[in-house]
Amino acid sequence: MLVRDARDAYYTSSGTSSAAVRQLGLAGIAVVWILAGGLQKSGINLTKMLLTAGMLIVIGLFLDFAQYLWTTARLAMWVRRSEKRLRAIVADPTANVDNAEIGNAPKSVLPFMWGFFFSKAAAIAAAYILLLIQLWDRLIIS
Repeated sequence: MLVRDARDAYYTSSGTSSAAVRQLGLAGIAVVWILAGGLQKSGINLTKMLLTAGMLIVIGLFLDFAQYLWTTARLAMWVRRSEKRLRAIVADPTANVDNAEIGNAPKSVLPFMWGFFFSKAAAIAAAYILLLIQLWDRLIIS
């Protein structure tokens, strides 16, 4: 496998897992609402476990947003700085430097990016464990 093929597989995989976390988060909010009785006219019954699951889901969705915000801002600053440096080397402030090699992303991007990535997945997973416990407690087997 070529490095570029492995990198493409990695990008596809991380994008797919981020989309799955987002979808699970939104679906989890619906499950919390339904389990709390949101469809009943008598009001909702939000237990501590459901509230915790809901908060974990919201935290997971926020971490998803934070990951993209951090990575986008940090990479934009790096690319812009690299463009300016390359244009200064050729002494032309309007030079097209789109095909120039600028190396790997700065090391400061990765720890935060991976921290957000794994934290959001952990928050959603923990929320679903709580939701499964709530479902199991409500299961009536006859």
